[in-house]
Amino acid sequence: MQHKKSFFSNKIRKSTESAKTGKYQQRTKRTKIRGQRGRKLIATSFKAKLTHKTSLYLYLVFGLGLVLAFVYFVFLTPTLRVSRIDLFEGEVESQNVAYKQVAAGLRGKNLLLLSNSTIIEKFLKANPRIKNMVINKDYPHNLKIVLSESPLAANLIVKNGKVEKKFIVNEQGIVSKFDEFSDKLPTIYMETDHFPVANEEFLTIDLLNNLLTAIDYFVEMLNIRVNQINYLLVAKEAHIITEKNTAIWLDLDKDYKHQIEKLKDVIPKVNLYEEEFAYVDLRISGVNSDKIIFKRR
Repeated sequence: MQHKKSFFSNKIRKSTESAKTGKYQQRTKRTKIRGQRGRKLIATSFKAKLTHKTSLYLYLVFGLGLVLAFVYFVFLTPTLRVSRIDLFEGEVESQNVAYKQVAAGLRGKNLLLLSNSTIIEKFLKANPRIKNMVINKDYPHNLKIVLSESPLAANLIVKNGKVEKKFIVNEQGIVSKFDEFSDKLPTIYMETDHFPVANEEFLTIDLLNNLLTAIDYFVEMLNIRVNQINYLLVAKEAHIITEKNTAIWLDLDKDYKHQIEKLKDVIPKVNLYEEEFAYVDLRISGVNSDKIIFKRR
């Protein structure tokens, strides 16, 4: 009996030890599997990081290459250099020497970096009378510029001492032509201590507009032709000279349109159509009424 009991005890012990050994082996196997998986995950993560860094470096190198290629293309090659300039005044090819000199200075410039404001500034420096400019860039190296000057506005007769000279001013009050006179333009007469020079704004735009508007309004209201308008620089007066050589005196510091209107109201008394007057003074205005002073011939 003791032998059988010992036998069964040994058998149970061996079974227990075998079970423990099996569990230990299973745990060891699972540990190995986890370790292998961990090593695989670490290797995969490392490869992913390495691939990401490599891609980033490649992108940086590629981007830097594009920048260098752009810089080389724009700044160092002659591809974008201006080689041809078509210059027009309106629809006619310009023969203006000053314009051609400016255009010559633009040749060889980088068309991409050449701004319209720079082009306009250079042409205005050569001729302030330019009113409009249209600039078209035809890449890679062609430039088309269409210019137009301010329209001619009036004849200008300037007396300095005993000498008189004739000019033509444009809408900006700048002298455009020397020693010329046009029958199609109104005439402004002035006495000054100097003659205009090239590209000088001899008359301000406001003054020029006031003088020309006064002529137009006088003709519109009274239907009387005007020979010229004399401007007195110091007194700031304008004398409209009619076809009968009558001087209509206006104060430009006041409402000159109102002054012309009050002349129309007294036409029966001051009959400019049938009588001849040396002058009609419209400058004086009172609190309750306006006065008109005139002198018959």
